[in-house]
Amino acid sequence: MIQFYSLMWMLAAFFAVIGAMRGWNKEVIALAGIVLAVFALFQFDALLRGTLLQSFPREQTFIIQFTIFAGIVFFAY
Repeated sequence: MIQFYSLMWMLAAFFAVIGAMRGWNKEVIALAGIVLAVFALFQFDALLRGTLLQSFPREQTFIIQFTIFAGIVFFAY
């Protein structure tokens, strides 16, 4: 049985190899897109939760925000 700690390090090494194969420039651009997505979700949090997602339950609000973040990350890559 693999411990969660060991699995985390194996996945980190796996993604490090993939990142090295893709190239430094592509990884920096993807990282910038992810940081921009986090900034946008943080900056527009009051608008998202306060007006657009006010009628949704808390669990669905999280899922919607996660979907928005995952979509931005997908297109950043």
